[in-house]
Amino acid sequence: IHPGTKELVTSISIADLGSQNEALTVSVQGRQLDFDSLRNVFAIVSPDIEKANQEAKQITNNLDLAIFPTIALTRSLSLKCNFKQLVIKGRKIDDVTFDAEIINGVITNAPFAATFENSSIRGHYSLDLSADTPKVSAHLLTNSWDIGATLEEVDLARGFDLYIENVISDYETSGRTLRELVRNLVFSIKARNGIYHYEDPNTKAILPISIHNAELTGKPGSEVSVALVGDINANPISILIKIDDRRDESPELVDNVSTSIEIHQGKTRWFLEGTLPIPYTMEGLTLNSSLTGENLSDLNSLLELKLPQVGPYGLKGIFQIVPEGYKLSNVEAEIGSSALQGNLHVNTRTDPPELLVDLQAKKIQLDDFRNVLTKPEETSSQTDSDAAAEQEIDQKSLTDQTVINNYNAKISAEVKEVFSGADYLGNGLLKIEQQQGKFKVSPLRVSMPSGDVSLDFSMEPHGNHRRYAIDTRIEELDYGVVGRWFKPDTDMAGVINARSYLKGESPDYQNFMSHASGYIDVSLQPEKIRSGVIDLWAVNLLSFLVPFFTPNNESKINCAAGRFNINEGILNQDALIVDTSRVQVKGTVEVDLKKGWIEARLRPIPKRPQFVSLATPIQVRGDLKNLKVGVARGGLINTMVRLVTSYIVVPIQWIILDKKPEDGTEECLQFVTERIPDDSMSSGSP
Repeated sequence: IHPGTKELVTSISIADLGSQNEALTVSVQGRQLDFDSLRNVFAIVSPDIEKANQEAKQITNNLDLAIFPTIALTRSLSLKCNFKQLVIKGRKIDDVTFDAEIINGVITNAPFAATFENSSIRGHYSLDLSADTPKVSAHLLTNSWDIGATLEEVDLARGFDLYIENVISDYETSGRTLRELVRNLVFSIKARNGIYHYEDPNTKAILPISIHNAELTGKPGSEVSVALVGDINANPISILIKIDDRRDESPELVDNVSTSIEIHQGKTRWFLEGTLPIPYTMEGLTLNSSLTGENLSDLNSLLELKLPQVGPYGLKGIFQIVPEGYKLSNVEAEIGSSALQGNLHVNTRTDPPELLVDLQAKKIQLDDFRNVLTKPEETSSQTDSDAAAEQEIDQKSLTDQTVINNYNAKISAEVKEVFSGADYLGNGLLKIEQQQGKFKVSPLRVSMPSGDVSLDFSMEPHGNHRRYAIDTRIEELDYGVVGRWFKPDTDMAGVINARSYLKGESPDYQNFMSHASGYIDVSLQPEKIRSGVIDLWAVNLLSFLVPFFTPNNESKINCAAGRFNINEGILNQDALIVDTSRVQVKGTVEVDLKKGWIEARLRPIPKRPQFVSLATPIQVRGDLKNLKVGVARGGLINTMVRLVTSYIVVPIQWIILDKKPEDGTEECLQFVTERIPDDSMSSGSP
């Protein structure tokens, strides 16, 4: 009995079988055997305890120490061991049992069992000492293995929460020293039914990854590989990890290993490569990152968000896990032919977490974002099952209030060249800020050779509704560019100037105009205009009425302008004019944006007094998508009166009235001036 043992019982028997044959039987059992405390045995025979301990440590840590003897000491050995607990370097192994029958230096399928870190281990091993180079193999079955705890025990990883229910592993190696055995090791570890939890160190939020099947393999001269199939929130994923094999080096000299990680989720691929620290820890991890996919919306189910339908896309950068969260620096993002560079930072120390994005782009092609900026066409290809599956998943848009409340954001994007198809638009600037549930775009600006556009937008929660405010400025914009965005082959062309300020409160943005108040001032100088190209009632109304204003192409439309006031979704004109080379059209308009209904009375006025003028007033009534035009009430009588009295009135008009210019564009442009919103408009201003 010595320090480190408790209730140790050993028995040895030797049977002389004659002719140099011996049978050695060894039986060892005990409650506890502490190998660390065995070093104290050296103190019994050595006056220098410290020296004895150092010598013991050197023996224990010596990789070149011969594990197996050069010759077989016995012809036959029977070994039976049973320990309630072994202690090796402070690590406890419980219920250790193993048997061995050595015949002519060979052990075949000797059984063993143990419990380590609450994991049950059982299996068998074989050992061949008869050859010049000993050979070892083992087959293990493990149930309920807390791999994270095991890796932390052997100082290979920290904070690694990985649990596996079933593991089958096989090992083969050869050699006499520990270094040789490690160098020649071939292993295969297969696992089923497990879970990995990644926990953000700041928010303590947990991302669970379910593991269905996994396999870890390694052999001399090759990378160690891990192939894993599982899911995240019922979304299938596959992961392939390759780790540089540095087994030839001394363990104390290995503080990192090179690795590559490839993650597939549907058509999305995330590739990471770099070095992992030893012991492994997430904090400070730095890897080169590359994310590619066919469409961002493919990630909707995984992220439980409604992402825009854009792609193909790619995102490269240096991914880091830092104390305050996550960084992606030296970003190179591509969507179609559009490319951006910059940095991205997610700060999880703040409450709520904050997203900081700073991007610059040499070129942006708006066609790459067509599905984001235009309403997708409805197709009959979607089956009922597709629609049902879409409803089952609780996907929220990025502007959903419950999503906005979960994070703050500051996003800045500066673009040197903006294109829409073949149209060069100029340069642009976009800044987005989101703080405490309030969303703000200030500004969105595009400066182009064919005009300038600026927009400020704000949105904030108010009970179950949202308050919106939009401030828009358009100066000398070729609206043919906009028309070609909706219909690339259109030949519409012209210039638009506009200023508007709208605010309102509604359940969602789609119903905003039905509750909006403010003003819209607009001036159009059409060259060619097509109804239906732009889904905007004012443009379609003008294109609809062109034949009535210029029958048989008798005159040219110079411009159309209006100053409109909106109060809770009801629009009325403050002033309205359509100017052609021969007549001016003025009148009244009322639009109910809640019901989608319009009523207008328009009266053509000849620019020069005429003896015969049949400029009959026109009345427009009906649904905005189904307009009806007719003669205004009393219009025919008024026309007949003007016709009878024209021979008296017209000569007087020639004398006392100035002739209106053939082109009244200047008058139209005066409609678009700066307005100061009244008090009712000012709240909620961006």
